[in-house]
Order: sequence, then C-alpha cells, then structure tokens
Amino acid sequence: MVSAIEGTSFRSATSRPHDVGVKRVAFDAGGAWIGTVSSCGAVYDIDGVQIGVAWPNGEVYDLHGALIGRA
Repeated sequence: MVSAIEGTSFRSATSRPHDVGVKRVAFDAGGAWIGTVSSCGAVYDIDGVQIGVAWPNGEVYDLHGALIGRA
C-alpha cells in the first residue's frame, strides 16, 4: 500500500505481495508437495492462498500453529 501526497491510499491491481524473491518448495511429512515458500517465509498453495509460515529452521506451520511439513 502506498500513500499519495494528498493522503489517499492505493494499491496496484497487478502486483501480488507474495510474488517477490526466490521461492522454495514445502513438503509434508510424507514427502508430498504442499506449496511454495516466499522469501519472507509465507507458504502458499497452488492457488496463491497462504496456508502457513516457514521458520528459518525449515519447519512449516499452518495458520493455526500445527506443524505441517518442512521447506
């Protein structure tokens, strides 16, 4: 979100905030692909919906705090 000089806010219609940087893949305990990890640590599924967070040690947790895999 960017503030203009007049004080109004706007957001680019074409940009997606999680499409920045290098992505890694995330797998569940069985080795099945569950999503991609953005450079900021957010985990997204194939549709671009955030499903969790990856910690620096590689553990992936869902949005409720349950361990769902590794990145």
